[in-house]
Amino acid sequence: MIAPGLAGIAVNPFNDMRWLRETLGPTDRLFEATNVSKRDEKRCRAMACSSVGRISCGEEAIAGARMRILVLNSDIPFPPITGAQSRTFHLLRRLSAEHDVTLLGFSWDSQDASVICSLPVEVIRVPWAPSEPYRNMHEGNASESLEAYRYLAYESAEPWFVSYYNSAVLENLLSELMSRWFDLILIEHSFMARFLPFLRPDVPKVLDMHNVHTLMAWRRAQEKSGSEKHDMLKEFERTRSFERMVCSACQLCLCCSEQDAETARHFLNIEHLRVIPNGVDTAMMTPAKASATPGYLLFTGMMNYEPNVQAVRYFVGEILPLIQAEAPNVTFHIAGANPSPEVKALATESVYIHGSVPDMRSYFRRASVVVVPLLHGGGTRLKILDAAACGKPIVSTSVGAEGLNFVDSRDLLLADSAPRFAQTVVRLLSNPDHQAELSRSARRAAEAYDWSKIASEFCRVITGIAQGRAESALVVKEVPSHIARTSKV
Repeated sequence: MIAPGLAGIAVNPFNDMRWLRETLGPTDRLFEATNVSKRDEKRCRAMACSSVGRISCGEEAIAGARMRILVLNSDIPFPPITGAQSRTFHLLRRLSAEHDVTLLGFSWDSQDASVICSLPVEVIRVPWAPSEPYRNMHEGNASESLEAYRYLAYESAEPWFVSYYNSAVLENLLSELMSRWFDLILIEHSFMARFLPFLRPDVPKVLDMHNVHTLMAWRRAQEKSGSEKHDMLKEFERTRSFERMVCSACQLCLCCSEQDAETARHFLNIEHLRVIPNGVDTAMMTPAKASATPGYLLFTGMMNYEPNVQAVRYFVGEILPLIQAEAPNVTFHIAGANPSPEVKALATESVYIHGSVPDMRSYFRRASVVVVPLLHGGGTRLKILDAAACGKPIVSTSVGAEGLNFVDSRDLLLADSAPRFAQTVVRLLSNPDHQAELSRSARRAAEAYDWSKIASEFCRVITGIAQGRAESALVVKEVPSHIARTSKV
């Protein structure tokens, strides 16, 4: 069932001040973002982007920092809701404690709601709008739609996941920003590296990949046959070509795991890599004192993200019926922002769609078992780290747990077929001692991924690159002009 009050709406996490009070230290300050005011209008016009919303943090907040760093991201991660936002937020939190940071990212909603910026960071928001080919493909007449599709699918050098972020507004703003001096540019996500041609070539750049999209494209192609396989292989080639180019144009690339790093070496032929793992705030995510709700199974994640959508459909369609045949009182709870129509359609008397929630910890505390039935995806799953830090027994596919130093049968349980997954969950639900044992081991495993340790190493690496202490000499790298293209007219 759809959780009461959530049908058609999403809880606004910005209203939850508990997250802010518990996340911010006593010396942190809050900075409220508003849309561009009249007194800022002149300044924004000068930046060739009068529609950009700005968060002014005040000169005293960033005074005395040693370097000026520009961070280019796909969104504004305040507060961090998704796994990707959590990674960016915690890395920025440490970086902004030592340096002047300007964050440039897309604003994805049309609302004028205030955003709480919990870090001493200058934030520039660019309202996202689909480029002309995407508008024509979805809104044009039949001829325009077909022409736009052919361009995006066959003529553009950019793979789909990259061309989606085409933004002339952001390109213009970046060109204006390059009149400032930055000691380093940090690019979050490989698809945001499509804007490399608009960045100064003499400033070192670090690409935080999050995922190796080439691997994801390869896996999708291997599952297809016939003409579908041909199309997927073409998309794989486009993806590999793009990621090779942007990685070679940056001084350093960051991966979330040794497994991703090895994959990048294999597919992308690059060696200038460092592993900065995903992490978890172990002081905030802690085991509950109260007992879990019997039979409460939980899945968390951004619920318009295709691998998550596929995972819950697989679980509800193939795994949950096998579980309920032996444990009829089991309920399945899906908690995460932006549930797609396919996810909402899964709601029944025993399947709950909670949508966006202000604090995921209350859902973890109720859960008897956290399930991660992922079949696709990349990077490492912060959902597993969060669950482990909360001391939850976890059942996952191998894909769901890849890249993490968690040991099967000690820190979590792995199952790669529907019957085995169901059997593993049923046995676990009927064995409280095993649940308690897994809970303790999961918490211990999560403690090795505490953000404070990871962010400290990240900051050291970033500082080294910016100050010329890279393992190899810094060279100015030419960016191929066809990496980024503006909308086709």
